Amino acid sequence: MRRVAVILSLCSSMALAQAPQLSPRAAYDQAIAPVEITHRSIANWSDIETAALGVAAQQARDACLARTSETYTGDDLIAFARLCALGQQWPTTFTAATTYINSKDVAKPQLAQAYAYEVNADLNLKDEKSALRASIAMLQTVPYGPLPDEVTTSTIRYLQLAFTEDALTLHLARQPTLLRLLRTPPAKPQPNAAIPIPLHTLFEHALDFAALEQYVNQPRLAAGIISDIDAATPSNLSPDDAVPIADARRQYALLGTQLPSISVTVSLLSPTAPPRINPDFGTSTVLLLFPPWCAQCLRQAPQIAPAVSRLGGNVHIYGLLADNPPPAPPAAAPAKPQPASSANRMHHPTSRERTEQPAAAPSDNPDTSKPAADQLRGTPTLVIAPSTLASFGANDFPFLIATDHDGIIRLLLPAATENAFVVGGAIDQITTHIAAEWASTAQP
Repeated sequence: MRRVAVILSLCSSMALAQAPQLSPRAAYDQAIAPVEITHRSIANWSDIETAALGVAAQQARDACLARTSETYTGDDLIAFARLCALGQQWPTTFTAATTYINSKDVAKPQLAQAYAYEVNADLNLKDEKSALRASIAMLQTVPYGPLPDEVTTSTIRYLQLAFTEDALTLHLARQPTLLRLLRTPPAKPQPNAAIPIPLHTLFEHALDFAALEQYVNQPRLAAGIISDIDAATPSNLSPDDAVPIADARRQYALLGTQLPSISVTVSLLSPTAPPRINPDFGTSTVLLLFPPWCAQCLRQAPQIAPAVSRLGGNVHIYGLLADNPPPAPPAAAPAKPQPASSANRMHHPTSRERTEQPAAAPSDNPDTSKPAADQLRGTPTLVIAPSTLASFGANDFPFLIATDHDGIIRLLLPAATENAFVVGGAIDQITTHIAAEWASTAQP
């Protein structure tokens, strides 16, 4: 028996040794992600933080309005653009940034920052064409590093649903640079040097191009992009790159495939609602997948029912709470008997009336001290197995999954925006696009 135990122990140790292990830096980044995702939404900030931001923005606004771009040159223009951006004075931010870009100075060490402020101003001014032009100009002018990568990625995500052709144009302009950097990984940075873009980030952003081509129903173009990415990606990857790249590949492979079976434990809509995703996918089905700690996700779930009502019965939308099954809600106390007079005779609903009676609407200000499932009772949310997050490679939230009428996955969208459910927002755009691009041929 002792010998068997030793053999089993050795086998276990070998299995652990074979599993790729992230570096301490990558493990820290993975561990801190829930904090960063939560803090990304200003709605999750404390009252003290939001008040301080309001004071800072007002002071920056006043200081911006008291100055003009003509007063400054060189680095002072970038400082002025930063000040006006904090004060949300976008026309002045744009002027300061473009003045720096167009200046006759031979040296422009902050050119990337200038383009970043120009693009930010364009997007806030709802001038997506100018944002596209500025992003492409930045790619042609500035060495590609973390800031240009962040700016172009943010611009693509802003454009990809409402201005999809423009997003594809920016992808096309950026892709050769991403492939070149994948082929020639940078040398290990020297101490105190800027950290280069990780290979897995380059890979994921290159893969986004193929995913968007899939979204516009161009699988052949997507296949060509994948072939180029495969050819450019090194084979000898460190675990810090190999693990997220493998996750990204598995996630991309879901596009164009049938929605996998999802284990549902309970529906939070009402005690009588069936705990399942409707197998009739309508013209499209949208799933919002999230863990219980995602505060912005919990705020979005009550917006699902109004969106379904607005979009009509052929669009199905569910929240998917990846959590352990919640305990059943306590039964309501029995009503006290009333005198059977005509003045106070109570109507006793039939079983059908009880089934059709809508659940109480969830509060606009949920009690965050309650478990996530209790906060979401009365919403079209299904509690699912926590392992579902890993099966979809979901690590940023809310994670949106959209299918066509046959249940074929057409879009996977991490970090769906908090205004996704507004009229004309991301949900409207996605469901309209999918219904048109993959229209059902079934006869009514």
